[in-house]
Amino acid sequence: MERLTEIGLKHNTDKAYEHSFTEVYEGYFKKFTNPSILEIGVYNGASLNTYNEYFDYKCTIIGVDNGEQLRYTPTHTNISVVIADQSQPEELANRVGEAFDIIIDDGSHFVEHQINCFEALKSKVKKGGIYIIEDLHACYHPFYNPKGVTHTVDYLLELKKNLPEGIKDLNIFSDVPLDQVTNLSHITSVIEFY
Repeated sequence: MERLTEIGLKHNTDKAYEHSFTEVYEGYFKKFTNPSILEIGVYNGASLNTYNEYFDYKCTIIGVDNGEQLRYTPTHTNISVVIADQSQPEELANRVGEAFDIIIDDGSHFVEHQINCFEALKSKVKKGGIYIIEDLHACYHPFYNPKGVTHTVDYLLELKKNLPEGIKDLNIFSDVPLDQVTNLSHITSVIEFY
């Protein structure tokens, strides 16, 4: 069992006990020392506390939540919570600060929010950083796509069409340097989608 998963189980985050995301994230998180982290969707703060302990309390974490289901008060001074609405991605982007090593979208799971937040926040990923969108299975449920817009997965497949020659594949569980995706050339980091 990965260390991140052990810590996640201790803090009771569903990323460890239900989704097994921590098993995947460990491989990406290992390269960071004292990272800056932005997570959309706080709820009870279990994942924020997990990241904080994993990085030996030497990271900076901003959690974003709309406040409707927020059940968390930061436990350490390096964690802060910003109340912002994921349905207003430009406002959210303006409120969270400069740039981050790790951005995780575990917010509303609404397709429109996932895509619009990615578009608004992709420039806030530091070189060598990662952007993660969780729970892509939700994009196929009508509740999370009431306007019938392009599913998040279909949006990602469109990104695949823009890959330059020599890049064989982009699938939702692989990492592709953003500088190798035509429309994202101003960023050099990794996107990981779940």
